[in-house]
Amino acid sequence: MIDKNFIINNSFILTEGAIIERLRHEYKLNLNNELLNAAMVLDLKKKMILEQIYKEYIDIAVKFRVPIFIFTPTWKVNIKSCNREKENFADLMRQCCEFTYEIKNKYVIHDTIYIGGLMGVSNDSYNPLTSLSIEDSYNFHRYTVKEFVKNEKYIDFLIASTLPGFTESFGIAKAISDFSIPYFLSFVIRDNGETLDGKLITNVIEYIDNNVENIPLGYMINCVHPQNVFNGFENISKKMPDKKKYLSRIKGIQGNTSKLSPEKLDCSTITYKDDPLSFACDMLKLKNAYNLNIFGGCCGTDKSHIYSIADLFLNNIS
Repeated sequence: MIDKNFIINNSFILTEGAIIERLRHEYKLNLNNELLNAAMVLDLKKKMILEQIYKEYIDIAVKFRVPIFIFTPTWKVNIKSCNREKENFADLMRQCCEFTYEIKNKYVIHDTIYIGGLMGVSNDSYNPLTSLSIEDSYNFHRYTVKEFVKNEKYIDFLIASTLPGFTESFGIAKAISDFSIPYFLSFVIRDNGETLDGKLITNVIEYIDNNVENIPLGYMINCVHPQNVFNGFENISKKMPDKKKYLSRIKGIQGNTSKLSPEKLDCSTITYKDDPLSFACDMLKLKNAYNLNIFGGCCGTDKSHIYSIADLFLNNIS
């Protein structure tokens, strides 16, 4: 299990880039409507495709000799998506955790590869109106957390990703806080620094940090272009300087290559791709201004974007 000292002591940590969107658009795969890429671990041929994508990202970290976070293919695996069948849910969670653990252990040097147990919201990540209440979120996500805890020999931390707002994310934090496992919360924000439900990201961080026992290792932003994140952070820093200290709790970003709003991206059938070097430069600007140290990709990225981040960053770290 990683701890806060790991985050403090590493100035640069990679994460994987896009996986689900690449499977859809690059590999032209029709993913399971409910389970998405998780269902691929049950099919040998598809499992090999999924493994190859993970290895592309890990190979970059190995080449540059930096730590990397990879995440279990469980973003949409929960008790509801498994049709309320607890046995099937538990079995799929275990297989997904074993899958990433087996990939990690195929590398001779595997002690710099860290596995995050990936969680998502119950409904639409881009529509906060579909989010669960705090109580419902706690009760719903506690099932998932318990299954990850049962499989903690395969993972190093949890991460709840693509969070649109406060209520469901706080319920998730409460559920994880019942256990000692370390975790991150990763939000979608707008270019004004607000979550999709209209709350300032720093206010959300402040509330969660002050109201759960097991506070997150840190917070992240994902599925947002780094320039939009930079603009949001600047807005908070300039207009609400008293909130700036909570920006320091944000440790990383998995960037989207499009600057479009979350609503437009969610409805788009096109994957917008930013030039890898330009994308990496926007990431570096964010790092230099706000001291983030975890960087990877979301929709629109592939191995070229992750490579460009590593190459540019390591040439600029003194």
